[in-house]
Amino acid sequence: VDMRSTDPAQVAALDRALRTAVDEAVALENDRRSLGEPLAAQLTSVGARPAGQGDRDSSLVRHALAALAELGINAELAASSTDANIAIAAGIPAITIARGGVSRNAHSPEESWQNVDAHLGVQAALLIMLAEAGLVVAR
Repeated sequence: VDMRSTDPAQVAALDRALRTAVDEAVALENDRRSLGEPLAAQLTSVGARPAGQGDRDSSLVRHALAALAELGINAELAASSTDANIAIAAGIPAITIARGGVSRNAHSPEESWQNVDAHLGVQAALLIMLAEAGLVVAR
C-alpha cells in the first residue's frame, strides 16, 4: 500500500487507518473460522518518503518555470512523490522536472518511454542550475 500526501499528519492518519482496517479484518475472519490456526497479519514498511510541500514562490521554482518556458515547455506545478520530498521535508528547496521524452502508462505493466526531444530535459536542468548560480538571468 503506497500512501502519499503533502501533509505528514495525513500520512500518519492514513497509516493508522490502514493498520486498524487490517486488524479488524483479521479479527473478523478469525471469528468466522472454525478450522486451523488463527490468521495473523504483519505490516512491514519497505520505504518511507517524507511528506512535505515546497515553496511555490522560491527562486528555484521561478527559475524552473522560466527555463522551461524558454524551451517552449508548458510547466505544471503539481504535488508528487519523488526524491525531492527528502530535501523538501528538511526545508531545502527542491523540485523534480521531467526528463524529457514521452512517457505513457506510468507505474503499470504497459509503461513506456520514447526518446522524443529528451534533450530538452537536460537543457532545462542546466538552465535552472545556471539561473540558481546567478550565471544567467531568468526572464
